[in-house]
Parts: sequence; structure tokens; C-alpha cells
Amino acid sequence: GKLVRSPDHAWFFPVEQPRAPDLPATEVWVRGKVVGGSSSINGMIYSRGHPEDYEEWKALGGPGWGWAEMKAAYRSIEDHELGSADHRGAGGLVHVSTGKLRYPAAEAMIEAGREMGLERKDDLNDEMLEGVGYYAHNIRRGRRQSAARTFLKAARRRPNLHVQSQAHVDRVCFDGNRAVAVACRIAGDERVYECRGEIILSAGTIVSPKILQLSGIGPADHLREHGIEVVSDIP
Repeated sequence: GKLVRSPDHAWFFPVEQPRAPDLPATEVWVRGKVVGGSSSINGMIYSRGHPEDYEEWKALGGPGWGWAEMKAAYRSIEDHELGSADHRGAGGLVHVSTGKLRYPAAEAMIEAGREMGLERKDDLNDEMLEGVGYYAHNIRRGRRQSAARTFLKAARRRPNLHVQSQAHVDRVCFDGNRAVAVACRIAGDERVYECRGEIILSAGTIVSPKILQLSGIGPADHLREHGIEVVSDIP
């Protein structure tokens, strides 16, 4: 609870969206400001998206983001306590726990769901997501399994890995249509890291589009309005 309220550990983004008249038009979305991103501050509930959501991404122009591809990716990273199945994995880096404690209030809610016709499920992340049960968690032996603890810890001894904390990325630098560097700020000073290989942008659902637009990728009219040179006009 303290992590998601701490400006040292979290970003707070005011978001405006259409809402019912009796609700405020603006709400705050919290995102992780530390190594591991939001996986280092969230509630540790392991809940995957609906298969139809990934199919929609694919239909919108994202090849490789359909459910078949995403299911394979999830299975490859999971180490689920319930073992391997068609829709979940075992032996991966991310430990997924189901929890052993059962609470009277939660059991009453589950029973109410069953009376409404919902199936009780041991795994709410199976491909038929409609059901009722206990959430899975990314917790192992009482400790959070963040992206930093799982993936970075496993790779930290690699000689080609350098993790730069306190770096705030401003934009990706282009030579024509080729991404060649990343400009960022560290303690107020701008630094540019040149790239000989590839650049992977993974800053979350809010900041990734922001970085793309500051880099010149987005709706051309909107970018020119803010004095940003257009690299690629993507509405």
C-alpha cells in the first residue's frame, strides 16, 4: 500500500475519460517508477487478459500479438503451482502461486457466484475466463516476483547487460527511418546512448506512446503542432 502512494516509487498520471455524470471526469493511474516497473509496486495479482483482447490487438495491426502467440509467451515464462496445462506453463522464471488460505467471506462470495450460475475455478486464467474463484499471485515463498526479481536477476551476470537506474527516457533518435540512439536524462543531465543493434521500447501503456510521439512517431498534425519533427505519420 505504501509503494503505490510514494512519489519515489510511482508515477501518478491524471487521466480524463468519459464517465457517468455522477463520477469525476478525471482519475489517477499509478505506474511503477522503479526497476521492474509496475510489477514492483502492484498488488501481485496474476491476471491475464481475455483471449479476445489479444485477437483485437492483432486485428488492429499487431501481428504476433494474437492469442495463440501470447498464450505461448505466457506458458514460456510461467512456473505455475498447478503444473503445466494447455493454457499455463511450468518451469519458467515467473512463479505463479494459488494460495492456500480460504476465508469465510471469500467462500461466501464464491458460493453466491455459483448460485448465479458461475463455475468455481481453481485457475481463473484458463481460456474460459468466466467463472469465480481465488486469484493467482506472482508470489514465491512470501516474496514478490517482479520483473526485476525474475528476469533481471537471472541475467544480471551477463557481460553485455548494464542496468542504468534513475534514467528518464525522453525520445528515440532516428537516422532517417532507423532508430540509432536513445536520449535520456539522469540527474537532470541529458545523455545519449547510441545503439549498434536494436532498441526495444517497453515503457508501459502510457509512457511508450509518449516516447514515440516525442520521437516523431504519431499523428503528423499533432506532432507539428508541438514542434516535433515527423519521422512517421501514424494516426
